Amino acid sequence: MQPTVLIALAIGLLTGESYAYECKNHLTYCGSTLVGRKGYSNSDIQAAYTRETDWNSGPAPTDEEIPKSLFKCGASGNKLVWVNGRQPCPGNCHDNGADSDYCA
Repeated sequence: MQPTVLIALAIGLLTGESYAYECKNHLTYCGSTLVGRKGYSNSDIQAAYTRETDWNSGPAPTDEEIPKSLFKCGASGNKLVWVNGRQPCPGNCHDNGADSDYCA
């Protein structure tokens, strides 16, 4: 491997710009699914929310709101759009396996 590639990889790891999430673009996920099965932490979700400035406005979801909220995946998980009017599901958030999750 070339030295410049190694340096770029090292810088990416040090700055936290490496995204190893498993969400698929345009699918919708419950916050609990992102945390439980897709490699996110609550702070990862909040950071990805703040990176998406075209669709998100207002404060990021709180730790309490995340599990019952729906997020649309964009930029291979680097950006998340908080859907459902930027509010948690009124009932439960349902993990729908390989398809988009939904409020139940």
